[in-house]
Amino acid sequence: MQAPYSLGGLSTLAICGWTERTPDLLRALEARGVLPVAIGDRSATALAAAATALRGHPATPARYQHPREMLRRGRGDAVLLDMTDAAAEVAAAAQRGTLILATGDAIEPDTLDMLARCASSATVLRPLFWLAPVVAIVDAAHNLDRLRQIHLTVEDDRPALDIAGDLLTLASRIAGVPVEKVTATAYGPDRGETASIVTEVAFVGGASALLAARNVIGTRVEAELVARGVTVRAIGDSHGGSLTLTTGGRTEVTRLTAGDLTDLVIGDAIDELASGGVDTDVLFTEASLLRALQTSLGAPSAPGVRRPQWTVLAGGGQHTTPRRGHLHLVGV
Repeated sequence: MQAPYSLGGLSTLAICGWTERTPDLLRALEARGVLPVAIGDRSATALAAAATALRGHPATPARYQHPREMLRRGRGDAVLLDMTDAAAEVAAAAQRGTLILATGDAIEPDTLDMLARCASSATVLRPLFWLAPVVAIVDAAHNLDRLRQIHLTVEDDRPALDIAGDLLTLASRIAGVPVEKVTATAYGPDRGETASIVTEVAFVGGASALLAARNVIGTRVEAELVARGVTVRAIGDSHGGSLTLTTGGRTEVTRLTAGDLTDLVIGDAIDELASGGVDTDVLFTEASLLRALQTSLGAPSAPGVRRPQWTVLAGGGQHTTPRRGHLHLVGV
């Protein structure tokens, strides 16, 4: 574990949206000297839950049912943003130069766009990033030369569309180069349900990714990176437990608790904020990809029939729709 530290002038935190995971995130942040000074949530029930969770806490954060008012008052050096439809809150925080740590499953494309346009320093944490194999594979990717292939399969009880969005942004960040083309197909047992989504990604420079998202009970991740002269595989389940990591011919088995993973993810996020946050081009691209994914994968036309494919191109193409962000959407 990392020793407690604070990020430059970051010592106080405003919490925008109180959820079940907030206490764990808060503990990891407090271990680094960042203390809560205010909590904002549109729900009175959530504020009551926050008050209960923080009973006896050395700090006594002020509570606001109007998060934008909290942010306008400049409460906190940084904001933990975990609420939907938060573009206005992002703008209010950015006006004061506040650092923003956002949770990805609550952040829709419009809010990502606002983060890219307004935030002086921001990073986005997605639920997928907490899973042990993902933490391992992201760490391994930093030491690989000439990445060629990314294979990711995730089974989780979240909606397949949400998992697919996380996979798409994760693959894009691992590759570290612009996306050239994306093709995805969704499958469902009936018109109102998506059971799985398979996505193929081509990156500038020749690297590719094959991503499979499946909506099932329980959580399991299989990840593989193929680079010049080495293959890295990571397999594990849940938000802790046993992780098997194979690099070349060497295999390691590690046990990680949920607390370990939260600490690692928060540490990486703080490091990212310290270095200026996620590049705005990355945020714009993620917003465009997620918007295309959400807009284009309509309901299956009949039970057992796959949904229409969609393709995103970096530029040009026949029969294009109007531009969506930085990418063109091309039906197949």
